[in-house]
Amino acid sequence: MDTRLLFETPWWLPSVIVAVGAVIFYTANKRQETKLRNVGLAVAALGILLALVSYFVDTDQERAVKRTRQLVAAFEKKDWTTLRSLLHPRVSLSIANLDAALYNDRDQLVARAKDAAERYGFQSVTITSIDSRQDQTLITVSLGVLSIQEQTAGRPITSRWEFDWLESAEGWSLYKIRAIEVANRQAEQIQPMFPGRR
Repeated sequence: MDTRLLFETPWWLPSVIVAVGAVIFYTANKRQETKLRNVGLAVAALGILLALVSYFVDTDQERAVKRTRQLVAAFEKKDWTTLRSLLHPRVSLSIANLDAALYNDRDQLVARAKDAAERYGFQSVTITSIDSRQDQTLITVSLGVLSIQEQTAGRPITSRWEFDWLESAEGWSLYKIRAIEVANRQAEQIQPMFPGRR
């Protein structure tokens, strides 16, 4: 059985299983067939169990998405301790389609995040879209963000990012950040927006 069906169950699957179990139970109970009625109860219980497992147990991809949301919230609240705890010691930030990384470790990234928060005066940061894909011990989360900042007189800007989460002995941590687009600009056009770039 595909474990994704167990832990990332589509809502309709346990619903169908519970409905089938209920129909079997109802029909068997009407005919007073005890064994078949018990089968109906077991099938309905299996559907409920599947829904509970899917709801309460997070897959690695779900954990990466949750950590991404935590990271964005930490930046918005200027909670640098939480932000730092989510980063790999050798985390890097680069711009898509450019070779060199702008920042190459956790301390540098946190310092530049603080600089950016002060420089632009971020008031709110909202995730508008989020998606993930996994390749062994690497999960890439793609997200769209809408931010409001003093620098643009409260006018919102959009940006797109990719976060690579890497699994190690200590758990999942953010290993690479790629800026895809900021304010409808890409590559060399967005490089000057990052404080303290190399």
